[in-house]
Amino acid sequence: SGDAAKLTKLFVIALAILGALAHQDHGSSAMRAYDLRCDAQREPLAVRTTTPLLRWRLEVPDRRRGAGQIGFHVIVERTVVGNSSGNLQSTAIVADSGLLKSTETSWRYTGHPLRARDILRWRVRVLDDTGNTGNWSAPASFRIAPAIDGDTWTAVWIAQSMSATDLSGSTLRTEFTLPQMPSRAILDACGLGQAELRIN
Repeated sequence: SGDAAKLTKLFVIALAILGALAHQDHGSSAMRAYDLRCDAQREPLAVRTTTPLLRWRLEVPDRRRGAGQIGFHVIVERTVVGNSSGNLQSTAIVADSGLLKSTETSWRYTGHPLRARDILRWRVRVLDDTGNTGNWSAPASFRIAPAIDGDTWTAVWIAQSMSATDLSGSTLRTEFTLPQMPSRAILDACGLGQAELRIN
């Protein structure tokens, strides 16, 4: 009877270990969103709408046949650039979709109104067809373009002499002085045709 009791105890311990491993495997094999895009672009710096379309792809580690998404949850945060690090720091959540039952791998932004030059960071997690919620995706960011929704464009033209006749291959330059060393900078440009932008 003593041996039987020991065997029973070992059996219970083995079941507990297997259960823990199964739970751990379940978390690692959960469906996950990746390749986050905003209006079909990765990390765009000049989105020309305040209601962009956020889209993602699905990774299914266990390759289970018929696996699919039945819901998702998106969070969008307004950010600022850190003074010294240059990294984005969240200041407020501007959109929280909550858990939406849907097989669509996209969501049209419907949160607080966005402003020109806003820098947003967003993430998504998905609910699979077995009812399991995956981990949050790696965050992605996008920026609303200037001169949109009533914003005033304050730049001036960098131009050649009006008497120039051959403008092919033109190099247009200007100089400016910054009041201090920036931790992060974005160059916005508008012009006719194609241009290759360089700094220094």
